Amino acid sequence: MYGEKAQRINRLMYGEKAQLIELLREHFSVNTMPMISARIERMYNCKGVDVRQAVHSLRMEGMPICSGTKGYWLAQTSAEVQNTIEHLEERECGIRVVRKALEKSQSRWFSHEQPTLF
Repeated sequence: MYGEKAQRINRLMYGEKAQLIELLREHFSVNTMPMISARIERMYNCKGVDVRQAVHSLRMEGMPICSGTKGYWLAQTSAEVQNTIEHLEERECGIRVVRKALEKSQSRWFSHEQPTLF
């Protein structure tokens, strides 16, 4: 099982990364039909987390892969990249709010907790 997962991730992130770029470039844009994760998962026999890791890796390498509620696509304009940046900022802000709420509940619920060795 672990070997299969590693192979799927490696195949998507390394062996087929160029194919994913071409797929996004040639067939999908925000104006036509962005590629939803489920379709990529079926095409590459992988899981959503594998797709997210591959997209993350490609973005870190400088590929302008956009995303939104409709899926992934390779940006055609600076405005598309800006919209994705704003979308990510909104998600980042939401995560920060949840983190702060958890920190507050942690101090409220567990402030009198006795330290344990195990």
